[in-house]
Amino acid sequence: MTEHAITEQDVRAAINRWGESGFFRKKHLGDQIAINAITELATHVIRLQTLYEERSVSQRKVSYSGGILDDSGMAPDPQSYHRQIRRDATHMARMVDDQR
Repeated sequence: MTEHAITEQDVRAAINRWGESGFFRKKHLGDQIAINAITELATHVIRLQTLYEERSVSQRKVSYSGGILDDSGMAPDPQSYHRQIRRDATHMARMVDDQR
């Protein structure tokens, strides 16, 4: 390379100037890229390859497909529900010796 070789810092500065000159351009792009190689030619050509992804958030509403909804009155007491205790379930307990 000659004494007028473009440096990595020069490339980053040029890309930053380009990014700041347009509304839809990425600001400070030169500071966020990895430079693979700088090849000295009669003119400097900067090939910029970018990888990006777009994300969006949207709210969705799903209608209730069950029965009639009642939003008036008092909420039911969970203790008032009749529930049947399974008699086939067994309770297991095991004594453990604590020998310290």
